[in-house]
Amino acid sequence: MKRWSKGCYSILAMASKGPLTVHVERLRNDLLSVFERYGVVLSLIALAVITGGSLVPRESGGDVGSADKVLHLVAYAVAIFPLTQHKTQTRLIFAIGVLIWSGAIELVQPFVGRSASLLDLASNAAGLLLGLALGVLLDRVAFKNGSDTA
Repeated sequence: MKRWSKGCYSILAMASKGPLTVHVERLRNDLLSVFERYGVVLSLIALAVITGGSLVPRESGGDVGSADKVLHLVAYAVAIFPLTQHKTQTRLIFAIGVLIWSGAIELVQPFVGRSASLLDLASNAAGLLLGLALGVLLDRVAFKNGSDTA
């Protein structure tokens, strides 16, 4: 029994957990890997899509109402979420930069046939906070890291 290496023991331990547990652990590890390697790139891609969508002239002159604010909230939450596995300092610096960028977008919108809105900026900030909170929650609960290095 002492001849078993740690690798064999790990394989047996994973096999004893059942196939669903093994798949969940593999998915967890894959997500961690993607967020660690490509989190900044994914966030920048999301921000580019948001920027493009925000600067396209609106066909209808009317305000789309509260659905627009929800869209802002979700878009900015999605933009910050891939940074889940990055250091707190990185997430906060990126969030501040994105908030400044969203403010710049709001200032430019009147020049492309749209209107600037402080409520949009507030929705963007709320989305950033939501994305950061969900990322921390996922890190603590699903990824069970609990150690956030600053």
